Amino acid sequence: MIYTVYKIEFNHKIIYFGYTKNIVERQKQHRYSIKSKPNLLYQFARDNSLKELILVPIKTFKSKTEAKRFECHLILIDYFKEKRLLQKVPNISDR
Repeated sequence: MIYTVYKIEFNHKIIYFGYTKNIVERQKQHRYSIKSKPNLLYQFARDNSLKELILVPIKTFKSKTEAKRFECHLILIDYFKEKRLLQKVPNISDR
């Protein structure tokens, strides 16, 4: 199975990183979540009248573990430099 690490941007700034095994399905999940989920990303989307978040593929991996590690790496780079992301630092494990 192939896993894709993706980013979401707003005004040419990255605001979110994620990974998925099905980017089309994940896009649909994000679209649905904007309507109701109370996390930072979806609240930001509602506050800015965004009806959809565009997922931009960055890199693909053969395993979930590799994709998750790369996603964590990107999030940690932001955490220690910019702090622009609308997400928390994930728990780091290989599960």
